[in-house]
Amino acid sequence: GTLVSASMPWEGRTRTYRIFVPAAYTPGTASPLVVGLHGGFGSGEQFQRDNGLESALSARGMLGVFPDGVPGPLSGVRTWNAGNCCAYSQTADVDDVGFLGALVAKVQRRYDVDPNRIFAIGHSNGAMMSYRLACELPGVFAAIAPVEGAIDDTHPCRPRHRMNVLIIHGRLDRNVPWDGGVGVGYSQVDYASVTQAVVRWRRINHCAGPWAVTVDGDLRTKDAQGCDPGGAVRLRALADGNHEWPGGADRAFIAGSPSDALDATADALDFFLAHPQTT
Repeated sequence: GTLVSASMPWEGRTRTYRIFVPAAYTPGTASPLVVGLHGGFGSGEQFQRDNGLESALSARGMLGVFPDGVPGPLSGVRTWNAGNCCAYSQTADVDDVGFLGALVAKVQRRYDVDPNRIFAIGHSNGAMMSYRLACELPGVFAAIAPVEGAIDDTHPCRPRHRMNVLIIHGRLDRNVPWDGGVGVGYSQVDYASVTQAVVRWRRINHCAGPWAVTVDGDLRTKDAQGCDPGGAVRLRALADGNHEWPGGADRAFIAGSPSDALDATADALDFFLAHPQTT
């Protein structure tokens, strides 16, 4: 596959991103597209590298685009405006929803993208951004996979449109705590709990049934039953999981070593392929 660095103007800023094109990509054949959203202190390049996105996308013949959040003018830390978080992008009210929608449209003009198989995967602040995209661009995305993120419970989710949602979260996450509240680290945001995210998406997707639960060592999976078509809700809870990307690179300077109970990258991409948008 090939990685192409590019940029586009948005709101008076030059927004940068990288597009991954798998070797299997064939013009004229519609391919799935994954938007990968890094966390605070990260970048598109870091997110793709640390979490093995290139090889995982290659193996599945999926296009990927890895945008960069806007860096704070003083800190240089790149973040997304997920509503109630984070840092400069949030305080400056950067239009990341508009940028990411325009970026997807630009990729669609350049490559043959299956409009029913556009997905967003994100870590931490990027996971929060994926939740915001699900609320504000629901016709664009078929599914999201937020890893160690939280919904913005200070704003309602409008339009309330069904969405396939895979939530991956460590029980021991101290930065974005499982039970909500202000975590350790620089954000100092009072986060919603994982349960609040689950309740929101079960309600939006009209999941009337109970949970189907499976346990595999440190990994506990709950699948909501009776949801609308195109509105699956799956929760992957990692008993030994911290704020790091499960199965990803060890960036111990932030939160310790990641859980190896799940390869979050492969798991999310497989969830995506199994959950296209239902029209």
